Amino acid sequence: MNYNSIGAGLKVLGIKNVTKSVSKQGNDMFVWTMTDENGKDCTIYTVKTGTPSKDFMLKQVLKAMGIVKNEEGKYLFNINDIRGKKVLGDFYLDSNTNEVKLKGFLAYSENQDMVIEWEQHQEDLNGL
Repeated sequence: MNYNSIGAGLKVLGIKNVTKSVSKQGNDMFVWTMTDENGKDCTIYTVKTGTPSKDFMLKQVLKAMGIVKNEEGKYLFNINDIRGKKVLGDFYLDSNTNEVKLKGFLAYSENQDMVIEWEQHQEDLNGL
């Protein structure tokens, strides 16, 4: 997916809508419509395969909104509860394709100091 209109870097995204669909491979898929601070919409596809290494993007966006697994190990949410919530999208410029791509999601806080601390904490952990 190309996100050149959004640009690289950390971007605050508001959840506009999410619909459940089926991927080309027959897996459950959630199609997210998110809006950046400049009013540009982007569509993000997260697939539920049952394979942890492939489901990471779905888990990241849910965790970024504060949705955690219940006792049965399932993430439960209602679209009305998450519409309007904000997350941080981490976009990067792929030097091979010269396209902006989505790396992942982080929790968003109105307190920018907390965001800076989180970014620093992430960078510190990456060095381990």
